[in-house]
Amino acid sequence: MGLREQNKLKTKNKILAVSTSLFLKNGFDNVGIRDIVSKSGISIGTYYNYFTTKEDIVFALIDEIVPDLFKKWSSENMEKQASDVTGILTLVFKLHFDIFSKKIFIVKEFFNIVTNPNLVMKSSIYKDKISEYKTTFWNFVLEVLIKHNINPNPHNYENLKSFFWAIYITSVYYWIQDTSPKKQNTFSYLKTTLNTFLYGVTDPSISLK
Repeated sequence: MGLREQNKLKTKNKILAVSTSLFLKNGFDNVGIRDIVSKSGISIGTYYNYFTTKEDIVFALIDEIVPDLFKKWSSENMEKQASDVTGILTLVFKLHFDIFSKKIFIVKEFFNIVTNPNLVMKSSIYKDKISEYKTTFWNFVLEVLIKHNINPNPHNYENLKSFFWAIYITSVYYWIQDTSPKKQNTFSYLKTTLNTFLYGVTDPSISLK
């Protein structure tokens, strides 16, 4: 990496660090771009070289978490701890929740973005990012399904991708709100939902269209 690239990365990381600090201290909605610029010691033009909105920063911070979410995503590793699809997927969710708990404030803001259709539809970048996350999650789920002799019709892949993503987002929402001991209510919901949905996937009489 050349000196210019190093300086650009340093500036970007500084913006992210300052933004994180301000979001934690004042709340996401109470922090403006000019606040971030002032605290970072950069010009507003420099800021716009890296980000357009505060929501861009949220996605950048989520991107920093993503490698931790996926690096342990080996179905072989999961199968050492669980023997069925529901058990493996539940372990994946637990892994994600454990990582999210260290970045809960940014996960909440990310959730607010992805569940706001008006915001998402206005930005092709956000749509592309969410599509990327959905595809990554679905590819892992599909690997688990096939290894357990569940072979969905390829014509249903897009529907299944959307369904599993909906389960994922809903489970994150429940987890954020859940005040039960050890988030028991979230895992109870997850187990019931996965079992019910997987029954639909394996029953040939049920259409996914």
